[in-house]
Amino acid sequence: MLAGLISFKLELSVVEIYNEHVRDIWRPHTDSVKQPGLTGCDDWWKHTDTVEINSMKHAMEEIKKAYQQRIVTSTAMNEVSSRSHCIISLLVLQCFSYGDITDSAGFQIRSRVNLVDLAGSERGRTRKWNVKSDCIEREEEAININKSLLVLNQVISNLSENKSYAPFGESKLTRLLKNSLGGNAFTVLVVNVSPSTKD
Repeated sequence: MLAGLISFKLELSVVEIYNEHVRDIWRPHTDSVKQPGLTGCDDWWKHTDTVEINSMKHAMEEIKKAYQQRIVTSTAMNEVSSRSHCIISLLVLQCFSYGDITDSAGFQIRSRVNLVDLAGSERGRTRKWNVKSDCIEREEEAININKSLLVLNQVISNLSENKSYAPFGESKLTRLLKNSLGGNAFTVLVVNVSPSTKD
């Protein structure tokens, strides 16, 4: 009887969604992941670069490097305000093999853990920018941030009410997170809300 072998492989991908463009964080000089024909969230991840992770320390180092590549700007409220949603995706490959070196077979189980840092919703009419010339660009960013958050809210609402349709395709954010929100996925939401009405 041949003993079975179990091995694990962890692959890290990081993307940000800026003005409805998906940008691979490992390609800092590339504007976006231009795959307009892709519909499934797994299809998007196949076209992003990955880093193989060998320890928790290594993972944290790579995430720290990724965050240094994010699109941020200075506002009246925050010197490093993120202008995009960021998705840190960890693909866990669990490989089962049996047989000897010359005759082996097996199967693989794939799981994906997505950690999402959402940009905060914006109220353009009350927002003050440090540089007036940036006003139009910042407003465009705010519109896209609010739109994607609105779609995310609608998707979660429809799923919680067991409706037959959820508008995943109306935002790049929900399209990428489709497998994390539906099916047999587990979703946890952590919210940081200011108690001040001025914010």
